[in-house]
Amino acid sequence: MFAELAIMQLFLDEGWEARWLESYGRGQRNIVCLSEWSDLPYSEQTECPIENESITNMLRGIAELNDGNFNGCWDVLAWKGDRIIFAESKRLKRDKIRDTQTRWLDAALRYGLKPENFLVVEWDGTIDYKYVNRIKT
Repeated sequence: MFAELAIMQLFLDEGWEARWLESYGRGQRNIVCLSEWSDLPYSEQTECPIENESITNMLRGIAELNDGNFNGCWDVLAWKGDRIIFAESKRLKRDKIRDTQTRWLDAALRYGLKPENFLVVEWDGTIDYKYVNRIKT
């Protein structure tokens, strides 16, 4: 399982709507929204579009402020009512926030989101369910 799917599932389990957002191989001006991963190549994954117009408008607005593209868009977007969380998955000691992700964050803050709308999730490849913190509703 991809960490992004595990993060997304935690939100879903708590009644949020969520998607894994991926721009790899889609060009700077496109993004694919995933809700699962099939045993198929990336190019054959099934998109699960976001139907909430205010969420899609927000994504487009942030992209416009981000030089008109989705470069650096954070991994998971979750929403519940008027609450929005962008979550970024980082493998402990092997991954770090990239400049493009900092620019996405800056564009989102200029759009009107707040720092509390962002979450960095560090993982190390193991799961200790005793310490898994559930997202509070």
